[in-house]
Amino acid sequence: MPAILTLLSTAFGMIQTWLQGRVTIQQAEIQTKLAKEQNNARLMADTASYNNAWEQAELLQTDKWLRRACFTIFSAPFVIAMFWPDSVNYYFTVALDAVPRWYFQTYMGIVGALWGIASLKPTIQSLWGKK
Repeated sequence: MPAILTLLSTAFGMIQTWLQGRVTIQQAEIQTKLAKEQNNARLMADTASYNNAWEQAELLQTDKWLRRACFTIFSAPFVIAMFWPDSVNYYFTVALDAVPRWYFQTYMGIVGALWGIASLKPTIQSLWGKK
């Protein structure tokens, strides 16, 4: 009987240690998020220092949902292909052939600009030191 109590005591001690670690990690994550939000608020309110318009836009993350929507649109055929491969095959071989070439190229150019040029804008502006 004492061996079982020792084993249970050890198991409960390990669980308690693990739970304390989880609490510490969650508190650290909360403090990190709070510090980030406070820093963003300080930067947004500070008009005297060197704040570019692109820095303000990055703080607001204005295109976050647009990027998520584009990612979902591009990922959807791969997810659907796992369950209905014939439908995806039909989409790529028949349905896309019906779309005019100019429309397809324009659409891909717009999406490329959203993903590529828009994400490079802060870097390019910081290289040339534009306000």
